[in-house]
Amino acid sequence: MAAIKRKKEDAVASSAAAKKTKTSSEKKDKAKASKKVAQVDEVAEEVEPTEVKEISKKNREPKEKKEKSIPKPKAESTKAAPPKGKKEKPLPKSKAAKKIVDKVANEDSSDEWSEDDDEEMGGDVEMGDAAEDGAEEDELDVEGDVEMGSGPAEASTGKSREAHATQKKLAAERKAARPNADLVSQAKHIWEQVRRRNLPTAERKELLTQLCVLIKGHVKELVFKHDASRILQTVMKNGTKAQKAAITDELKGKYVALAQSTYGRFLLVKMMFYGDAARKSAIISEFYGHIRTLIKHKEASIVVEDTWQFANPKEKERIIREFYGVEFAIFKDNSEKATGSLQKILEESPEKRTVIMKSLFSLLQTLLQKDAVAYSIVHRALLEYIRNATPGTIETTEFIELVKEHLVDLAFTKSGSEVVQLCIAYGTAKDRKVMLKTLKPIIARLAEHEAGHKIILAMFDFVDDTKLVAKTFISEIEPVILSAARSNWGEKTLLYALIGKKSWLFHPTQLKALESLEVIRATTSKKDPEMRTLEHITNLTPFYLKAITENTKELIEDPYASKFVLQAIISAASLPSEEPALKACLEAIAETSKGDPQDESHIINSRGAGKLLKILVAGGPFDFKTKTTQVIQPPLNFHTILYDAVSPELGNWATGKGIYVVMSLMEAEGFEEKDEVKTILNRNMKKLKEIAKENKGAAQLIDMLK
Repeated sequence: MAAIKRKKEDAVASSAAAKKTKTSSEKKDKAKASKKVAQVDEVAEEVEPTEVKEISKKNREPKEKKEKSIPKPKAESTKAAPPKGKKEKPLPKSKAAKKIVDKVANEDSSDEWSEDDDEEMGGDVEMGDAAEDGAEEDELDVEGDVEMGSGPAEASTGKSREAHATQKKLAAERKAARPNADLVSQAKHIWEQVRRRNLPTAERKELLTQLCVLIKGHVKELVFKHDASRILQTVMKNGTKAQKAAITDELKGKYVALAQSTYGRFLLVKMMFYGDAARKSAIISEFYGHIRTLIKHKEASIVVEDTWQFANPKEKERIIREFYGVEFAIFKDNSEKATGSLQKILEESPEKRTVIMKSLFSLLQTLLQKDAVAYSIVHRALLEYIRNATPGTIETTEFIELVKEHLVDLAFTKSGSEVVQLCIAYGTAKDRKVMLKTLKPIIARLAEHEAGHKIILAMFDFVDDTKLVAKTFISEIEPVILSAARSNWGEKTLLYALIGKKSWLFHPTQLKALESLEVIRATTSKKDPEMRTLEHITNLTPFYLKAITENTKELIEDPYASKFVLQAIISAASLPSEEPALKACLEAIAETSKGDPQDESHIINSRGAGKLLKILVAGGPFDFKTKTTQVIQPPLNFHTILYDAVSPELGNWATGKGIYVVMSLMEAEGFEEKDEVKTILNRNMKKLKEIAKENKGAAQLIDMLK
């Protein structure tokens, strides 16, 4: 009994201590709350009520609970709800903030237990422990730890699994309810094996046969489905000619619909790529009369572009005709004389010019708004328009305004490049500057492109502000000067500004195109052509000489770049201001020629250096018409500079690939060391006679020494 009495006294004492601790904890919470109110008051005028709410919400985030803490039930709010139909009057910002913080403080004090409370309850009591009902008041049960939240989590996981299983079942039922569900399922099973890259050829052939038997007669139904369409694409890619033909023939009459299908268009492109010429023509023939509609369609426009790539010249003529108006789409001309040239059509029917030009411009305007400007078929249509537009009229003005923002997309196709050239030719000085600015970021790419480099030639020909052209060109070409000089198209780009239209530099077809632009320039440019060329030489030559001096070996070894080096030197010789830079350039070339010419790495063994050194030593290029050397004025005197560099190895030059350079030294005008050269060569006469049997140059050199 005494023990029971002591237990009761201890329990009463611990209960009183707990109440005392709780009171002190509430005081601390109120102090914290008042501090929060003070902070909120400072910003109350600047913070909106919604922001105050967010601050309060942030401040009342629950304290991190320890593992062994006991939650207390939340106190129910005693505040009475406002009567129905009556809205509460909004409080001022500061009072609203205080009200929120008071609420937070009350919730904090009722929701959380302090560490002191945990210690008062013994520190070892866990959530979920409770005294059993009916136990004696003097017994304190602290036995048994209960695992936190294991039951609800397992129930939630179970429900999630059940829901997922139900969703899968419904999805399977939906698939099974689709038309040809079993057929698609079987075909996909075979397709998954066929598409494996490591599958043996014989096994793939057998599986494709099974697949074709399975889908026969159902191709029209399968082609518009996203998964089944891929099965047909695989057959077109890996199947036999007969299997490909079977699919193509089964889809006859559906090609236009296929072109407009999100999934079917991929099969149509593969049919043209892997099909034979007859079936390609069959597909293209179904498009006649629908080109204007298809080119404006998001999906079908891609198919029309691919069709343009696969079509033969006659088919292209018939396709492009439909751009000129509805009349050409309805009344199709399938004769051999059908032409896509707008110029010929207008010559035959001049009364239709206004209608055709208006219809074509309207279609082009729509296509450019739909971002179809990247298609080569659109480039051809643009070219047909600008070729037949009347210069100086609203036709050219509106056209230039339409395309000048899309020059980058046009620049890299044959037709598109010509469109840009004609825009530069017909544009005003202001238009040309805008176009030059638009094209500036891609000048380096244009310089080495077959079609793109022609645009830079047009810039040199038509933009009267030559300083702006040089500044724009140099800033972009400088990082790639080495690459440009060593490429076929880059060499033409670099030299055109210096030497113009030379037959040895350009193909006759390109020369003809450049001459046609020159006719336009006579009416649209004010600057004299000779003055323009001189300004280009003055502006570009210093940059070229610097590039040659810094990259001598790389440039003179290449057959294209060596021609660039020669022409840059010839141009620099006419500029007195560039004499020091020219001399430094020639000395750099001579310095690079030092060393043993029998070494494979020596420049004389390259494809470009030998011819360049021979011409420079001779004093200029050889004219085959007059059979004379065109000596550069003033003379370069490179023979003396080179002899000083190579004299120690001159015998090896004469008995190797440098023999023609030595012969040029013997023939050079103004070369004063010829006697020394003869002396050195006579020492090597025995070797010269040995190689003279196979080397014509050696035989000629021996004759010169006699």
